[in-house]
Amino acid sequence: MEYVDGGGVSLPMSSSYLNKDTCLSKADILIRTYQVRLMTKYQIAKEIYAHAVIYYASPSMLSVLNPIVGQPLLNYLRNRANPIDIADGGDTEIRQKIYNTIWNTF
Repeated sequence: MEYVDGGGVSLPMSSSYLNKDTCLSKADILIRTYQVRLMTKYQIAKEIYAHAVIYYASPSMLSVLNPIVGQPLLNYLRNRANPIDIADGGDTEIRQKIYNTIWNTF
């Protein structure tokens, strides 16, 4: 684990992040230990989980996201899924929408 410029933390990918409870636990640790102050526990957990799903899922499984994000953006996200950079200031509205969709779909 290392700190991200401007605050936050960078997590190496782990298949354990395919479990939502693990992501919630990790988010709680990040809030308490690394002082990620400007994101909620659920925002952090959803980001971690979404990165893991995008990283480990097959392209056919992820095709459900094509109507929401489009294939070019999905390819971009997949290429940047590891490491997971949790910025202290949170993420863009579109990325939060993607994270919410993945959290509620998979």
